[in-house]
Order: sequence, then C-alpha cells, then structure tokens
Amino acid sequence: MKAIIICDDSAFAAKSRVLLRRVGDRPGVNVRWAIKTWPVNALQDPRLSERALLESADAHLVVIPGKHARALSSHLRVWLNRWAALRQLRDAAVGVIGDDAESGATVDVSLELRLLVQRHGLNLIQDEAAVSKDRTRVPVRFPLKRERPLPIRFGHLPDTAMLDVCRGFGINE
Repeated sequence: MKAIIICDDSAFAAKSRVLLRRVGDRPGVNVRWAIKTWPVNALQDPRLSERALLESADAHLVVIPGKHARALSSHLRVWLNRWAALRQLRDAAVGVIGDDAESGATVDVSLELRLLVQRHGLNLIQDEAAVSKDRTRVPVRFPLKRERPLPIRFGHLPDTAMLDVCRGFGINE
C-alpha cells in the first residue's frame, strides 16, 4: 500500500513512518507501506505541487499532522481537493497524527477538513493515541438529501406600518 506524508519536519515524518509500519506489521493486517514524504511548503510551488499530486494519485493514505488538520492552509486544502478528485483508488483515506508539540492533547479536526473528506467520499483516520480518554465523542451525521429550511412565519410580529418609529427615543415626548 502507498502512503503520502505531508509535514513540516523530519521528526514527524519519522514518527509517522514508524506508526504506519507498526500498524502494517500487526497480525491479520500484514501490509508493507511504500511511503513518500512531501514538505507542506512544497505545495506552495505549482511545479512541486503538481509533481506531488502525480506521485500521490495511487496513494491509499495521505497523512497530515494534527496542527494542519485543525487549520488547513489554503495550499493544503487545494492540494487535498485536487488529490481527492484525481485519485485512482476510491477507498482512500486522510490520516491525522498528533504532533509532538501537542504532548498528548486531543487531535481536533477542523470542520473544513471533515467536509472535504465527506464531500469526496474519503475515510478519515485519526491517531487514537492522541485522543483524550475524558473526551466525549459526538457522532456527526450528514443528511443524504438536502433538507428544506423551515418557513419563517411573521404572524407573531406586529404590523410595522402601525408602529410609531420615533416612540421611545425621547424625541418630543
């Protein structure tokens, strides 16, 4: 299987590689990962971004650090949208792994990333080791059909033509 790691530093890349290999070596999983790392700032260069996109088209998993999952940069958001649209594998995922800087804090994923994942039919995998045991999980469901908004009724409001617009402002009272 193929994984792409998009990160800021080599320590995160090394941590992610070890984690992926550990998961792949579990009994019943037995997966060998082909792993490629791209720096986040490479996505700002159109030529490098395109190269990363072409090399990632057949990736099963794109891994990003927790800090980028909480607040997607515009370059990462655009790249993930393009990758999701051009990917060759339908059953692909975005993985979020906590940063060392988080020191055990929860890995919160931005609504923007959740919507991107949902819109493209991707899976979202989070580093469970970084999720707090005290944290309450709230399932988020997206409606299959667009619901119509409830109609707004103005019957409870007085007729505005009958109101004296200057009353109560202290003018000529």
